[in-house]
Amino acid sequence: MGDFAHLPTLKADQLTSCVGCDRSLVESGFPLFYRFGIKRAGLDRKALDERIGLTTMFGRTHRAAGLAEVFASRDPAVVIDAFAEVNVCHQCMERLTVMDLFLAVMGRDDGKRSATIESSK
Repeated sequence: MGDFAHLPTLKADQLTSCVGCDRSLVESGFPLFYRFGIKRAGLDRKALDERIGLTTMFGRTHRAAGLAEVFASRDPAVVIDAFAEVNVCHQCMERLTVMDLFLAVMGRDDGKRSATIESSK
């Protein structure tokens, strides 16, 4: 598989069971798995106004927009909420939908939904 020394790592407590089948990731029989999380973000109106003003001041061109990006004092969007992350084994990834994964992440975060996704047949 190659040298993984340069890649980010996960802590042992992040290796939770698969939300699709509730098996341990070790039990899945395949060494690779998927990890999903959701972040909700919002636009910072003042930061956007600043970029528009700088772009206008620099001449309203693509180059001006690039300069505005360099000189802007803050990022144009902020993360409002970061929800729990879930693991999905390779086999379950083939059958789960995006909505299943969304509900699994949201369920892990608020505790109202079962940790395991019901089999979708």
